[in-house]
Amino acid sequence: MDNATRLRSIAVSPLRTSPTGAAEVTQHRPVQRLLLPLIVVSALLSQIFASSGNATVAWVTAIIFASFILVFNGPAWSIVPILINEMTLYGYLNPIFGIAQRYVVVAVAAIFALSAIFGNRMFVDIRMRRVLIPSAAFLLFVTVMNMQHSEDVYVYQYLRYQLVQLAILIVAACVLRRVSDVKDISTVVVAATVVVSLIVIWQHFAPSTAIYGSVEETSKGRAVGLTGNPVSLANQLIFVLPPLLGILMAMRIQWRRDVVMLAGSTLLIAVALNFTYTRSAVFAFVPAIIIMGLFFGGRQRMIILSMVVISVICYFALENTGLIGSRYYRDAEEDRSASSHAVLGEVSLAIALDNPTTGIGHEAFPTVSLDYTDILDDQAFEVGGVGSLGKMEPHNDFLNVWLSWGIIALVAFIGIFVGALRNFVTASKSRDPFLRGLAIGCIGGLVTYGVNSYYHNSMDSSAFLWLYAGLSVALARLVRTAAQASYVRSSPTRYRSSIS
Repeated sequence: MDNATRLRSIAVSPLRTSPTGAAEVTQHRPVQRLLLPLIVVSALLSQIFASSGNATVAWVTAIIFASFILVFNGPAWSIVPILINEMTLYGYLNPIFGIAQRYVVVAVAAIFALSAIFGNRMFVDIRMRRVLIPSAAFLLFVTVMNMQHSEDVYVYQYLRYQLVQLAILIVAACVLRRVSDVKDISTVVVAATVVVSLIVIWQHFAPSTAIYGSVEETSKGRAVGLTGNPVSLANQLIFVLPPLLGILMAMRIQWRRDVVMLAGSTLLIAVALNFTYTRSAVFAFVPAIIIMGLFFGGRQRMIILSMVVISVICYFALENTGLIGSRYYRDAEEDRSASSHAVLGEVSLAIALDNPTTGIGHEAFPTVSLDYTDILDDQAFEVGGVGSLGKMEPHNDFLNVWLSWGIIALVAFIGIFVGALRNFVTASKSRDPFLRGLAIGCIGGLVTYGVNSYYHNSMDSSAFLWLYAGLSVALARLVRTAAQASYVRSSPTRYRSSIS
């Protein structure tokens, strides 16, 4: 097939990136026929994983591994087990494997995705290099600094953890090769998040009868979902909420079933996020929505900005009414948790400024932080925030990277955000409402993640930054391929002349 014939086929066929980088015809097979085998295998695997002693954990683990069956529908589905695991049991140490379940899931997914990874010449793609170069540089600098500051066992363990994150990025970037792939995977993620949200709401209103995952109760009245703590749960929910809102805003507002279901899912996830009582995650959503509004135009911008204004008004008007949790109104002057964040942030910055080039290592903060109590004011001692020193890690990913491994690692870490943001901005120019809405929503999601991680240690537990980075590559590539297809449709004669 010559280039002219191949490119003309784009005008009438679904898109799939071939090993040569071109687009060619592909058949999209319905995934519904794999649902029955999925259910049967899940039931069988749940008996194998029952050794965990927790029926919920056994069933969720079984569903995660059984979902690899969906790979028979295409390599894009290899990312589904990763996403379900991250949205449920991301930190679970599986007793059968003897290691974190995430490692096994990612390893198996990477094996199924090998053909997509090595058959697409992705590593010469500028969109891939935007995120892969800073990610690889970050891994390199962190490993070198760990070798300087830590024991060999820790160096190996952290390198393994980072390699898994890098693998997640590559899988996400390479397997999503069609718009239909992205839509299918998005549907699965939203469905899983809706289920988690229903469990969260159940935990809030009836904690004694609710379903739990790795823990068996709420955390001081804060819902935990299927994770071990409300902060991780909030991180999961804000990974889905901004992109979902972006897709909803990009659609025509009318009483269609899909619009109503998207709106209902968005509202349900937002309610669940509220019941985590994680202030940083909820407040980080505000600047994200504003930025999303700036990328949208016309009526969507007005709707989004109006939502922000109404939310701010309601926040202040409903104080002390009981309709909004009192925890959202407490600050470092009256809340020990907020005071701890302030103390950890102040000490982290001081340590980073004293060790800007090479840092102090990723394990030394609890010990070193005790030498900085003299920089704190009396309020930190009165409220109790100073008690976090010597016990807790920095609750700020950016300062944590800087003080642990030095300024070069921090630049590389920020570079991952910048590269992903550039790709999402490129994808936001798509004429496809779904791709445009998802790209703008992911810009909001990346902002939400960044702001939230400024107040928490997400880097050492969550893989969502690397998922965003990989997704940014896939979306930017899809937009470019769709633009090429549009060019061929609009002027096939002119295109033949340009390649002759």
